[in-house]
Amino acid sequence: SWVRIPSLTPFDLSGVLRPGEMTQIRSQLKHFKIISEIGKGGMGTVYLAQDVSLDRKVALKVLSPRLTRDEEMVERFVHEARAQARMNHPNIAHIYFIGKEGGSHFFAMELVNGKTLAEVVSEKGPLPWEKALEYVRQATMGLAEAHEQHIVHRDIKPSNLMLTDKGVIKIMDFGLARRIEKDSLVTGAGEITGTPSYMSPEQGRGHETDHRSDIY
Repeated sequence: SWVRIPSLTPFDLSGVLRPGEMTQIRSQLKHFKIISEIGKGGMGTVYLAQDVSLDRKVALKVLSPRLTRDEEMVERFVHEARAQARMNHPNIAHIYFIGKEGGSHFFAMELVNGKTLAEVVSEKGPLPWEKALEYVRQATMGLAEAHEQHIVHRDIKPSNLMLTDKGVIKIMDFGLARRIEKDSLVTGAGEITGTPSYMSPEQGRGHETDHRSDIY
């Protein structure tokens, strides 16, 4: 399900970035033409973009210019894209491309037309139990695929579960993901990461996590 935009005029980024940052990002990165801003997060900004090579809309996540000099943050950013790209499942947002243009690190992913479950509950209140159960079922199907790839998400919460206009749940944001027994990049021993209201007890204590932490 794609967002229809009548004009492909590149978005003016001058009001989004601080003075001096314009040199690090352009209206087009590789073969992706930036149209408008979709949202911001701790690591960067997500833009609506046009993939001119395949003629389709995508969501383009661009690492914040202030973090491009931090090798660990760049590595985490690349790690997120690669972890998500390993999976091919209808309940996980797909990654199409990862690249670097000038000083900008970015990756292109599936553009999901919908709202997060956090936004849905905020607007409409608690979900009917039948719908809640169905959304949980879909999320666990996506997590099963991640776990089969030995990937633990570690930040499952309503704001990372996108509900499409067709009622499909898409797991988003693998920024805290790690490969079980293979990946020590994202956190060191004893470091606590995640969202306190949703993390499992072992995660809150800074202990090792596995697929059971996501299920919790």
